[in-house]
Amino acid sequence: MHGRPLFLVLIREDNIRGSRFNPILDMLAAFKKGVVGGVKVHVDRLQTLISGAVVEQLDFLRINDSEELPEFKSFEELELPKHSKVKRQASTPNAPELEQQPDINLIEWKNRITHEILQKLSDCNCLASQVILLGILLKREGPNFITKEGTVSDHIERVYRRAGSKKLWWIIHAMKYELKIRSGDMPAVDLYQLSPSEVKQLLLDILQPQQNGRCWLNRRQIDGSLNRTPAGFYDRVWQILERTPNGIIVAEKHLPQQPTLSDMTMYEMNFSLLVEDMLGNIDQPKYRQIIVELLMVVSIVLERNPELEFQDKVDLDKLVKEAFHVFQKDQSGLKEVDKQDDMTSFYNTPPLGKRGTCSYLTKVVMNLLLEGEVKPNSDDPCMVS
Repeated sequence: MHGRPLFLVLIREDNIRGSRFNPILDMLAAFKKGVVGGVKVHVDRLQTLISGAVVEQLDFLRINDSEELPEFKSFEELELPKHSKVKRQASTPNAPELEQQPDINLIEWKNRITHEILQKLSDCNCLASQVILLGILLKREGPNFITKEGTVSDHIERVYRRAGSKKLWWIIHAMKYELKIRSGDMPAVDLYQLSPSEVKQLLLDILQPQQNGRCWLNRRQIDGSLNRTPAGFYDRVWQILERTPNGIIVAEKHLPQQPTLSDMTMYEMNFSLLVEDMLGNIDQPKYRQIIVELLMVVSIVLERNPELEFQDKVDLDKLVKEAFHVFQKDQSGLKEVDKQDDMTSFYNTPPLGKRGTCSYLTKVVMNLLLEGEVKPNSDDPCMVS
């Protein structure tokens, strides 16, 4: 039909962040089906649709006679060079740093004197190159040889931790833990001894979102290794910050309310990366998942109690410690066992239920909230007018 109305939908990156993603996805699916809200639509190239659109004079705009009517210019479709690569926004910080290749050669450096290797190690920022240099020192001088950052053994451990905090090799740790789970009491199979097809199948297995039939300790360990979070998690952390004037602390990392809320938006990638950076300071994957559960609990409690807000910094580690203490008291009363510092039984407890981890986390969150002041609300049914 000639002259049908043309509607241009501009989708920006912030439109597909957080809770906005599913509605946008539903809209695009409706476009593909050809029906939106009972109205038939046709999706095509903008240039193609413009040629069939009707152009009307909008008299109510009251364009002065002295003003020139705007000239419609056709849209030009840009063609990318054949060898160019369209890059999307990275999901991890410092992407160029993560993609670094070693700037040294093992064959070239294995015969260098130790002093030169130490000097290069001190000046080098590439983690892959540091591993090569430390490997040479380990074979030549042994694990107790002193470098700028302590012994060779300690230095290697630090390099692996830095790589882990930058999301390098995290999938390998998850795969190794999966093999450990499968082996039970027997020695775990070495990941590097598996065939390519076995590695591929193992990778597919651990990436399955459903982990039915597994104990909660193993589920939390795998989910923590894979940095899994519930739907809308980062949006909820933002909402927590709005009600936490002094910010959040986890693993001695402080996430302040300001300037975080003023410098960022809820749905932008930078905020998600900031939260991930905070959680990245947690060494144990299973403990990381408990912190994720705690943040979800805090969000739900605040959502259902709009009159409450935190008066001081929210130390998540302290809340988990208090929840574990309450859990221990319950367990010692039920099973008549002595309290232990080992949190394995807590990690292995389901989140839901009368004595689930979330029930203990909710108790300590409510206790902390009720220590502060309750904001008056004119709609409060308890108020007498």
